[in-house]
Amino acid sequence: MTKTKCKYCGGSFKTSSKEYTLRSRHLDKAETTIENLIVKECKICGHSEMPEDSERYIEVIRQKIRKEMETQRNAAKVVVFEDTPDVENPLKNIKDFFRKLIG
Repeated sequence: MTKTKCKYCGGSFKTSSKEYTLRSRHLDKAETTIENLIVKECKICGHSEMPEDSERYIEVIRQKIRKEMETQRNAAKVVVFEDTPDVENPLKNIKDFFRKLIG
C-alpha cells in the first residue's frame, strides 16, 4: 500500500534517489554506501520515506554482509584450533602448568 500524502504536512510525494549509508561491524566494510536508492520525498516539508522495494534491497545487502562476517569468523576459529597444541588431551597441558607452578 503506497501512501500518497505526507503524514506531517499532507503534501504529496515525489520519487527521488539518494545515497544511503549502511553501517555494520564488518572489519572491511564498516560503512557501505548505496547510491541511487529510490525514496519518496514530500514536495512541501522534505520528509522522506522508503518504498518497500528499497527496504528489501537494503535487507539483502545486510544479509550478504552478515554472511561475509560469519564466514570470516568461522575461518578465524579454524585457524585458532589449528594453532592449539595437543587438542586431544587438554588435561595434559593443565597438569604441566601445575607442575611448573608448584615445582
